Amino acid sequence: MTSLTFRSAADALGEAFESVAVAPTFAEDRHGWRARVEDWRVQCRKELGSAARLEVVDGSAWASAAFVCGKVMLWDETFFDAASSTYLVESWLSASELEMGGYDALILWHAYPRIGVDERNQFDFYRDIPGGIKALANIVDRLHARGVRAILDYNPWDTETRREGVPDSIALAHLVDETNADGVFLDTLKSAGTDLPAALAEIRGGIVLQSELLVPLDRVRGHAMSWVQWPDHLDQQLLLRNKWVEPRQMQNIVRRWHEDHRDELHISWLNGAGIVFWENIFGSLYPWKEGDKAVLRSLRPIHRRASAFFTEGKWTPYVEMSLPTVSASRWDREGASLWTVVNRSEGDVVAGIPGLVTAASAHCFNLMTGAELDRAQPEIEIPGRGVGCLVVVDESTTADTRRMIAELVDLAALAQPPRPGTPVADLDSAVRLVPVAPAWTSGTPPGTVVLTAGRRQLASTFRLRECGDYRRADLVNSTGPDFSQTVLVQRDVTISRVAVATHPVTNREFCDFLAGSGYWPDDPSSFLKHWVDSAPVPGAEGDPVVYVDLSDARAYAAWHGLRLPTEDEWQIALSETHADYGALRVWEWTESQHSDGRNRFVIVKGGCETRRQGSDWYVESGPTEPPHSAKFILFAPGLDRCSTVGFRCAADLQ
Repeated sequence: MTSLTFRSAADALGEAFESVAVAPTFAEDRHGWRARVEDWRVQCRKELGSAARLEVVDGSAWASAAFVCGKVMLWDETFFDAASSTYLVESWLSASELEMGGYDALILWHAYPRIGVDERNQFDFYRDIPGGIKALANIVDRLHARGVRAILDYNPWDTETRREGVPDSIALAHLVDETNADGVFLDTLKSAGTDLPAALAEIRGGIVLQSELLVPLDRVRGHAMSWVQWPDHLDQQLLLRNKWVEPRQMQNIVRRWHEDHRDELHISWLNGAGIVFWENIFGSLYPWKEGDKAVLRSLRPIHRRASAFFTEGKWTPYVEMSLPTVSASRWDREGASLWTVVNRSEGDVVAGIPGLVTAASAHCFNLMTGAELDRAQPEIEIPGRGVGCLVVVDESTTADTRRMIAELVDLAALAQPPRPGTPVADLDSAVRLVPVAPAWTSGTPPGTVVLTAGRRQLASTFRLRECGDYRRADLVNSTGPDFSQTVLVQRDVTISRVAVATHPVTNREFCDFLAGSGYWPDDPSSFLKHWVDSAPVPGAEGDPVVYVDLSDARAYAAWHGLRLPTEDEWQIALSETHADYGALRVWEWTESQHSDGRNRFVIVKGGCETRRQGSDWYVESGPTEPPHSAKFILFAPGLDRCSTVGFRCAADLQ
């Protein structure tokens, strides 16, 4: 069991309580344990004063009831339709409400794992989404219209891309102001420094800070929300430290790389805390099980109507129950008591609450079914690994609380199971290739090398990132993938007789293509951004053309009766022939595009001249060997056109 010793404020800040405490297994030991954690809390609040108590200002009170926080990848195919360049906000929210009860807050994720492929910084990624900042503000407005709060992301590790000319805190505050966002997610941080809160306060009051890591107790005052990531002992009776000290701080539990979320749901329910519902993990899909979504959905009416119990009520953690596999916590407020209950066993149970004595005027209700229980000896039925909720009211209960409980009883009686979610597409069956060009019939295209047809075993390498490679990143330890490793992917491939260009398409060659074809993209965002007056910069005519997306490259190739090489053809050409990288090293598009139903991506090859080594979160940079592949998540033309990505062509030979 975690030590609860407390000698000074320094001890508290040194994590004497760590992030959680574990309640005793045996009921007879629990009374003394509760007395100790209560004494610890009193001393902690005395030592730390207002630093450990949340400052709730106008506009920020919503955070205490943000039980379900989501994170959406703005490129997610169920959130953004690339064909029409439309954000599917309403359908995304409607689907979430049917499947798991909906969100209270949504983090709008943008840059990682794409950031670092060129010089664009995290703020540029928001500016360059389709529609720019106006579109981002419109997304926020549409979330607000559905009662969902919008949180922007801040990546403090982004220090080697283009600089803004002002401190990050100022740039971020301006972005929040422009979009009317409700909060900022502090990626990789326990808390913000002093600059960011001050900059946000200049914009308006009530902008919420949400840390990814456990907020130190002396910084709780300015951080209304935080994550509890990868907590240990989830199968035990955990007490969340910050929630215990300051019940108004919303802690959302998350284990992003796990497929079973029932333990997180149990601990959040017993602590009056929240959960992070997140399935698309930066391009790796980890869908929630239908049973876990059903449990979450059953809690949502209580979250929304009875949140004051969890923030203002008198909390008694881990009260005694009649069965050792059943845990419960109690909150008392305005003459009513609410009990959150979980069943950790696999089988259905009927659990009683020893010592619960109610007045003759009292009524007991099961808020999962709406049924009234025997007030003298209430028992609650809970399915295997399920949750329950019991409420007791009597003549001392306030009228407002009575009305709220009556609503919950009525809703519980009408509750329906959630509709099943959409199955995730199998990646192997979701490979999407555009129609290829007709076979080249007159010799070989100029400037190409010919690959010998036949079967080969190719070994490709990926630097493991959270987006994975062809498939999702796999869990290899208790917290997530091992990002230090290089992944070797071996495949048997068969190629036909193919010609591959000896060098990437140059600025001069692409300029001639524009003049001869009249081509212009439907969405010209960032198209040939490096050119001046619609022409290559003098002296750079022979450099590989960049700031072209996959569609631009395909258009060039098609006009010449060619196509792009697949990743395999590209690798063979650069490994087995005298094909080279051109005047400068750039990543190159290949005709290896995929979709898993949520993420469109393409494999790029070659590496680039630029090196960014300040953070492991950046895309790998520098020149790479031919076997190396990188997963490039596609979003939209303005973001897919980069200063470091070009292409070469190929042709099928008869």
